[in-house]
Amino acid sequence: MKRICIPFAAAADLPASMRIKAPVHVAIYDWTGFYVGGQVGYGQGDLGPGTNAVPEQAVFFPHSLTGLIAGFQAGYNLQLPNRVVLGVEVDALFTSPRDLPKLDPAPFNSTLEYAATARGRIGYAFGTILPYVTGGLAWGQSRVNINVNDGVTPLSSQFLPHVGWTAGLGIEKAVGGNWTAKIEYDYIDLARRTYGLGDAMLPDLDVDPKIHVIKVGLNYKLGDTPPWAPAPIVDAFVATVDTALERAKAARAGHEENGVVLATFFKAKGLQWHTVIITSCNQGIIPHKRAQIEEERKLFYVALTRASSNLIVSYLKTSCKTKVSPSCFLREAGLHG
Repeated sequence: MKRICIPFAAAADLPASMRIKAPVHVAIYDWTGFYVGGQVGYGQGDLGPGTNAVPEQAVFFPHSLTGLIAGFQAGYNLQLPNRVVLGVEVDALFTSPRDLPKLDPAPFNSTLEYAATARGRIGYAFGTILPYVTGGLAWGQSRVNINVNDGVTPLSSQFLPHVGWTAGLGIEKAVGGNWTAKIEYDYIDLARRTYGLGDAMLPDLDVDPKIHVIKVGLNYKLGDTPPWAPAPIVDAFVATVDTALERAKAARAGHEENGVVLATFFKAKGLQWHTVIITSCNQGIIPHKRAQIEEERKLFYVALTRASSNLIVSYLKTSCKTKVSPSCFLREAGLHG
């Protein structure tokens, strides 16, 4: 194979003639596998009118129905060839202790003991980043305390389970090794249940939990470390450029006989190749509409005279369905009528 040069016009000259080289292969992170993890967050919501919901501690945030929450999760992801990720996850969330200074005296109080979900997930993998939506079954347990005369101290308690649904969205990122981190929003709507408080000489009470939860979590993927590039893509790009520059230097020194060289018109000065291909010889490109035409004419002549055997010159007749003109230099050189 003979050496081929493809010169092109440029307003600013490139640092060196560069050979085309395939980019460095970067492994794609695979989300498939089982995982377990923990999560913390903050929630707000209500149990319905007249329920005297207990305010629970939230430390940095305003007290709320749930206060700060903590829990655990486990699940499985399956990444398809089109990068869609399907998954299932179960989790449980537990609420904070009562914020007693914020508790108003009342004959009774109600609270949510815990909430749990079993959800499907569907997302799209952008390498190590996975945005997703989620939804499914939810359940939990509420409690009603009957208070003594001070309106604060519980005398007796009743418990009822609730079943409902949940929906949300989130984004997860692989942070290194088998670890991933996520942030997620969930809305949980549990079915209304009725407490009979007749033994305490109180009317029946409807408890209808609805909560909003923001949580952050950390997951550990079980099994071998997922295949993914330990170095950022930028590092791979820099390595590719460095390799290309080294090969360009070897080409200019004549150490490589075969290959394709990309070069500006200016950098082609004093060099010669078996075959030279000049592309895009259209008015407005060669010469450029903002360049000095005499300088462009001289550089074009340099490009024309670099071939020892074969010279190929091409131009477009249309661009984006619009008719375009060949370069005036082609007519001057007798290469176009």
